[in-house]
Amino acid sequence: MQDSAIHLDDLRNQDGTTPALLHRVRAALRPDTRSMTSQDWRHLVYLHWPAAPEALRPLLPPGVQLDLHRGRAWVSVVPHIAAAHRNTGSAQRDGEYAAIHVRTYVHAGGVPGIWYLSIDASSRLAVATGRLVTGLPFLFSQIRDTSDGSDIEYESVRQSGHHASHRVEASIGQPTGLYMAGTLEHFLLERYAIYGKHLGQLWRVRLHHPPLIARELKRVEVEDELISAAGLPGYAYPPPVSHYVAGVRIDFFAPHKIQPDVQI
Repeated sequence: MQDSAIHLDDLRNQDGTTPALLHRVRAALRPDTRSMTSQDWRHLVYLHWPAAPEALRPLLPPGVQLDLHRGRAWVSVVPHIAAAHRNTGSAQRDGEYAAIHVRTYVHAGGVPGIWYLSIDASSRLAVATGRLVTGLPFLFSQIRDTSDGSDIEYESVRQSGHHASHRVEASIGQPTGLYMAGTLEHFLLERYAIYGKHLGQLWRVRLHHPPLIARELKRVEVEDELISAAGLPGYAYPPPVSHYVAGVRIDFFAPHKIQPDVQI
């Protein structure tokens, strides 16, 4: 599923329901302050499905609005390998772990970003720290990953609740190039902020990373229970949009409390 055309409505944001194209481009600029930490993410598999806005909105807190691409909401599952750097600029990394994000797309104060519906991780330390410090919905899972450069597979089983599972197997195809702002692919991949709510307070963390160099995925086979475990209807069909990214380094900046009606 390709959607590479740019519409004039993307430039204008006439109805105020989603950030205009200018806001999306501006979000990619590196903040002027020093980053707080950084992580290397490798072997990222992006699986994207369209979702009904009315199903997603009840899962968001007041003050965070659903971000739509031409009237359509999206939910994504993103398995990958993560490793945090001990401090900014250091080549020394803490232990790697596998993670699977279930996310949707939101905005507040004119800044587009990500809202996590769940974050499965194979590190108990990452789960405990993430929940305590950020309030994000980290959950401990057993996650197995296999990659030989041409094929990739992730398989996970959550170790709590109903033990929701996920499995994806795919072949890695050719590079797709960089996506222009205004395209669906740019909307899904190029996100530079995370939103969350902790101890009753909404917050935003700005991110910075180079534009993602994506490759196509072929022969995608998916069995997923994580989306339905997050409170959405599950999907019994392969994702209409999918990508593979070999790796990216992401800088994280200090969180800021936000007032949703303030433009930033």
